Amino acid sequence: MSMTERVFHNAVGRIVLSWAMVLSIAPPPAAFAQQFGVVEDLYIGRHAVTPFGGIGRYQNLLVRSEEFGTTWADANATAVTVSGNLAAANPSPNGTTTADRLTQGASTVGAGLKQDVGLGPTALANRKFTFSVWLKAASAHTARLQMKTATNTQTAQNKSADTVWERFDTSYTVPAGDTNTTLTVILYLDDGVAYNSLDAWGAQLEEVTNESETDPGLYVKTGATAVTTIGRGIVSNIDLLVSGDQTLSGNQTVTGTLAVNSAAAAALDVAGGIQAGSGNVGIIDATGKIPAISSTYFASLDGSALTNVGGASFGNQTANVVFAGPASGAAAAPSFRTLVDDDVPNDLTLASTKAASVKPVTDTVVLTLKRGTDTTPAAKLLQITNAAENADLFAISAAGQVTAGDVPWARLTSVPTGLADGDDVDDTVSGTELDGVFSANGLLKRTGAATYTSITDGSANWDTAYTDRLKWDGGAT
Repeated sequence: MSMTERVFHNAVGRIVLSWAMVLSIAPPPAAFAQQFGVVEDLYIGRHAVTPFGGIGRYQNLLVRSEEFGTTWADANATAVTVSGNLAAANPSPNGTTTADRLTQGASTVGAGLKQDVGLGPTALANRKFTFSVWLKAASAHTARLQMKTATNTQTAQNKSADTVWERFDTSYTVPAGDTNTTLTVILYLDDGVAYNSLDAWGAQLEEVTNESETDPGLYVKTGATAVTTIGRGIVSNIDLLVSGDQTLSGNQTVTGTLAVNSAAAAALDVAGGIQAGSGNVGIIDATGKIPAISSTYFASLDGSALTNVGGASFGNQTANVVFAGPASGAAAAPSFRTLVDDDVPNDLTLASTKAASVKPVTDTVVLTLKRGTDTTPAAKLLQITNAAENADLFAISAAGQVTAGDVPWARLTSVPTGLADGDDVDDTVSGTELDGVFSANGLLKRTGAATYTSITDGSANWDTAYTDRLKWDGGAT
């Protein structure tokens, strides 16, 4: 145990720390318990710092604080081998197995690891930082800590590592006029003369420009993301077990997974609204209901954010059913059911510029248009109109009468039985119809069943016609 100021002990079993307490040895020596006995009250004037976290100021501008094999790079040409979570280097200061062993690949002094930290847009001039890390070695050994910019370099600070974990730190104020925005922190494995392997854990960088002290604050474990904002409160880098009721005020941020393992009906009881998604989409509003779905909702939480939602989520269903509300009556929860007549509107519009068709499935199936039950309908049974819908092209009235537009004879391959022309339905043959058969003046002659010809005017034709006429009357043969 090391302290920046003093420890007081009195007869009532209290320890009063007027500045800060740092517990850097796990477990604490037996002499501590022998000297102080059971500590009933502990008064701390500023920070309680342990490898597990603590109470006080916290910030960590570094990433991968316990993973020296990623993001960290060689400080110079001499390579450093990182043995991640090496058993011989563990347990770490907080009892986990996340400590790494750093070993240089050659006997050249000056080997180490570094991490570049972007701290813009404000230039680094006159800004103050504290760099800290837990170290131990196989035998007593001196390592070095250093910070620098592209313009200015701090004198490397010697740190005497021993066979037990201890947190070492150094502070550096960037000189005035330095316009750089990137600060580099370096951990050297040697003191510039002799080198050795080091076990390292819990690296941290804090800005203490506006703080009253430069001592390192609470250790905050980081992964791919740094903790850039200076906070003050409680930090737990491993498990946090809290029993009983808790009341939390202010904002809470969960960067990992939040699991509610209770099987109670109200395992998660939220009095207000719940928001989710990158766009803070409202899932449940203050009334406890799902709000109306809007275009904003879909813009913020599109299909890509919904997983494991599909047809299989509804289970197997009978063929030819739909998921809909009740077939009739009052509103009710939807279910899978067959369609009824009221599900389909009376008027259907084919909104397409292309041709559409309605046909039976097979030639043996009759397509039937059935009139309604109204005995005196005024509407048409079937109607085909032009695009403007102001004239019928074809219609069947409620009484069954067919009305069609003008169909030229040139479109007919034969004259329908009982029809002489497109205007009447009797057997009257008009002169215009005969003109279509006879192209010149003359007589009509029947030459066989349904076969006729014309004999045009002329002396020769007339002689023959006269002789034929006598034959018709029973005269000369």
